Amino acid sequence: MSPQKPETDPRALAHRAAEELAKGGYQAAQTTALVAIAGALAGEPSARIHTADELIALPDRSVVLDRGGEAWQRNASHHLADLYGEWFTVESEVPHTTPDIPLPARVIHLGGC
Repeated sequence: MSPQKPETDPRALAHRAAEELAKGGYQAAQTTALVAIAGALAGEPSARIHTADELIALPDRSVVLDRGGEAWQRNASHHLADLYGEWFTVESEVPHTTPDIPLPARVIHLGGC
């Protein structure tokens, strides 16, 4: 039996993600993150993040632009993440917590994709 070929068509991936959402069982923030991922795969405009819970639901290494246009990257594996937070700005040596990010934010890169 040959391995199943992974789906690569963005529209098919977005459709499959929508089907999974329709089945339910996801918390609101997870649903928002999945919709953002599906939209990015389908080539739609980037998602808006309005709450800290939605930020937390984004995959590690995601990048967002805050309402002032500053870029933030999530780095949960950083050695200071447990002490200070998982989010870094371009010039920051110390991470920040999720509530430090001025919302709404726009997703410009989904980590893990």
